[in-house]
This record gives sequence, C-alpha cells and structure tokens, in this order.
Amino acid sequence: MSAWLLFCSITQIVLEEHKVINIYRSTESLQKQNNAGIGVGACKILKMLYIVGNMPIIKSAKRNIRSSARKAVYNARRSKAMKEVVKEVRTLVASKDKKSAEALLSKAYKAIDKAAKGNTIKKNAAARKKSRLAKAIGKVK
Repeated sequence: MSAWLLFCSITQIVLEEHKVINIYRSTESLQKQNNAGIGVGACKILKMLYIVGNMPIIKSAKRNIRSSARKAVYNARRSKAMKEVVKEVRTLVASKDKKSAEALLSKAYKAIDKAAKGNTIKKNAAARKKSRLAKAIGKVK
C-alpha cells in the first residue's frame, strides 16, 4: 500500500463520516507496515495531520484536502532527504574530514536544489544553505 493510497483512504474516511476521528490509530498500523516498503515520512505526516471537526461540503474543497495531503508527503520526503545529507556533511565537517565532506557536498547541493525546485524551501533559503555548507567546508584545515 502506498502512502498516497493510505492518505486517500484516510481522507475519504474523514470526508464520509463528517465528524472527528482518531487518525493516530491509522498511524500505528502504518508504522507496523513500515518494513513492507512504506516510508517513515508518511508516518510523520499522518501525525501532523490535524483532525477537522467541520469537513467541507463542496467537492473542490474535498479534492483540495486530498491534494494537500499528497503534497505534504512529497514535501516531507524532499525535506527529510535534504536534512539527512546536510547533517552528514556537517558531521564530516565537525570531524574535520574535508575530502569526504567535499565529496558529499554535491549530493547535498542536489538535495537542496530539488527541495527548492519543488518549493519545499524557498530559493534564497536554498542558496543560504549551500553557501553556509561551502563556507563550513572551506574553514576545515
């Protein structure tokens, strides 16, 4: 079961019942299935979903809820990938391993650029992150 299908089914449950439901139970079952290929990002996104008391009546508003849930999964995946690579580079800089950090810098740039391209982060934030990483690697002796 993909994260997208899971979000659609949860959203449909919420939309059909028109009342507050407990989404966290679905999160627990998702975490049990995590070894079956479902990403951790989806588990975190499900916890971030807020429980809505008054659900929309208009069809387009219901579609927008499903759409924003799918986009949240995508953004979380991009953001997590970016943060992991940046963290790896920072740990290499802290351990004064300049060659490995420089080798990993291109991966970090790629992850940051992908996040900026999809508007997960703003382009100036991406430029700032890249600049600070390069500057940190430059200071290592």
